[in-house]
Amino acid sequence: MELNNFLYFNVKYEALDEGGYTATIEDLETDDYYFTQGDSLEDAEKMAKSCIIDMFKAEIALKRKVPVSKAYEHGHFNLKLDYDLALKFMINNLMYDLKITKTDLANKLNISFANLSNKLKLNKTTSLNDLARIFDVLGVPLKISV
Repeated sequence: MELNNFLYFNVKYEALDEGGYTATIEDLETDDYYFTQGDSLEDAEKMAKSCIIDMFKAEIALKRKVPVSKAYEHGHFNLKLDYDLALKFMINNLMYDLKITKTDLANKLNISFANLSNKLKLNKTTSLNDLARIFDVLGVPLKISV
């Protein structure tokens, strides 16, 4: 599992005749297409990030894996999410693969379910130490290299 597959995305922006831009998220391992729009290019980029987060939040709520982005592997990407967000997506997929529930993980971490849920919230920044500890407990130590 590579961090880059949850960090970098390819978004195709197109100007609309009536003004504004559409943003289509490409290179995801899914049959679905995701798009949004904004009044300006900057707004369309913000909306694309929000669209990715909302889409992945829905997958997590349905207890499914988050789709992997192939944009980095294909060498074309123009949108980057925050690192802690990408790590949370990876944790979700690990939990899915290992068939570990949030309750099980909270017990292994020796913290409350509410505390774990708070750490994994997508709209909240979580420390690298907390995320690394979760990876450790899942049996997949977080490795960072330069």
